[in-house]
Amino acid sequence: MAMSKKTYEKAARIVQAWREAEIGEPDVEVAGKTLKVSSAIEEAFVLLFKDDNPRFAEHIFRQACRK
Repeated sequence: MAMSKKTYEKAARIVQAWREAEIGEPDVEVAGKTLKVSSAIEEAFVLLFKDDNPRFAEHIFRQACRK
């Protein structure tokens, strides 16, 4: 199933919500790396979307996650 622009936008809003909820919270260890949970979620979406669509614009999605 191909992802739509709406799917990408919803995913970016999920990451944004996690970023807002994490303000002031300590980093966590995920897969041997210390980072914010929102960063791990963002990376998971990037991997999913890249696998679904080779033309996926990763940089645009990552920018949207930080708005």
